[in-house]
Amino acid sequence: MGMKGEKGTVEPDYSNPAFLKRSREKLEKAKTDVGKKIASFFPICGPKGRPQTNPDWGAEATAQFNAAVIVQALCVNLAAILEALARIENNTYGICANPLCKQQIPLDRLEACPQAIYCISCQHNLEQRLGLGTGHWVLDTVLCPKAKT
Repeated sequence: MGMKGEKGTVEPDYSNPAFLKRSREKLEKAKTDVGKKIASFFPICGPKGRPQTNPDWGAEATAQFNAAVIVQALCVNLAAILEALARIENNTYGICANPLCKQQIPLDRLEACPQAIYCISCQHNLEQRLGLGTGHWVLDTVLCPKAKT
């Protein structure tokens, strides 16, 4: 699946059709799953975004706020999935999206989080710049809650 790099190490071949097919299938499944999760929140908002009637307006407002936060995180995830699918199509999948880096994203990272577009170092730096904490991999937690980064 790879070619010999420096010092005899094997570098992953991100253009390998089997790898790309497997990644595309994972991403398409994730896209469907996230879409279903987003759709599941519409009953909370009611038809056409109108609130459901509830005599306990405080509880309803809290539920709607919580739903909005979750839907926002799911939309971030969906955007990352769509970006990764586009990267497969334009042959940049597996390469860090940081224009100053362009290193290969570790294969283990892509296996765990196929929508990752940054290498671990750039992801960490991005989160620090956004003030999301140090070493907590906040964005990866939103994008790939089951992944261990």
